[in-house]
Amino acid sequence: MDDQPKKLFICDNIDCRSRGSLELADEIQRLLDDDPDGGEVELEEYTCFGGCDIGPNMIVYPDRAWYCGVTEADVPELVENLTGRGPRLERLETADRTTAGFILNILDAGGWGSF
Repeated sequence: MDDQPKKLFICDNIDCRSRGSLELADEIQRLLDDDPDGGEVELEEYTCFGGCDIGPNMIVYPDRAWYCGVTEADVPELVENLTGRGPRLERLETADRTTAGFILNILDAGGWGSF
């Protein structure tokens, strides 16, 4: 999995959107565009991960890391992780295991993109 380019799925459903998910996505993309290692990372909106009460939600794939409650303060560290220079943000991996397993298995099966 490590040889696959990283993809950041960002929830664009109403709850995450109301908490700023799309503005966070814009900031992440801006930082990646300015980063020499950022060109390999793709951002993609995803309709819903089923964690509306814990958003904004983002999943780093193929790492299978579901980050919950992402804030503007987390963005620089998230970009470091996406470019391979920083560790996972384990403090943000708070989704319930059953829901996380379900969504991550969908992504593993190629269920990418919004519906």
